[in-house]
Amino acid sequence: MTGTRDLKGLRILVVEDEYLVATDIVEAIETLGGEVVGPCPDLDAARRLLREELLDGAVVDLNLKGELGEPLARQIADRGVPILYYTGYGTSPAGEELPAGRKAVKPLTLDALMREMLRTFVPSRPSKRAP
Repeated sequence: MTGTRDLKGLRILVVEDEYLVATDIVEAIETLGGEVVGPCPDLDAARRLLREELLDGAVVDLNLKGELGEPLARQIADRGVPILYYTGYGTSPAGEELPAGRKAVKPLTLDALMREMLRTFVPSRPSKRAP
C-alpha cells in the first residue's frame, strides 16, 4: 500500500471515542508513514490539540459519546485542514451540512481505510496552526 503516495511527514489528528477503532486509524496512519496527533476520545481533547498542534489532516468521528462532531469539523475546516469523516452514519447525525471533506462509513478494512486516507490527504495542503 505504501509507495510514492504515502503520508510521510504529514501530521493527522485522530478524533475517535471507540478504542479499537482509534487503534485501527492509528495503525493505518503509521503504516502509511504519517504522524498521529492524538487520538482524542472527546471534543475537549480534540479542540485542545487543534489549538496547539500543526495539522495536515484530521480523521473525525461524528458522534463522540453522544457529543456531535460537526462544530469541531467546522473549526478544522476553517483552518484549511482536510477532513476524513470516519463514521457509522451515512449522513450527519444532527442533520446539518458538514464542511467539505471525504466520508468513509465504518467499518472498513485496514487497506480500505488507508486508501481513503490517501485520497483525502495526498497531496496535502500546508500545515495550519490555530490563529
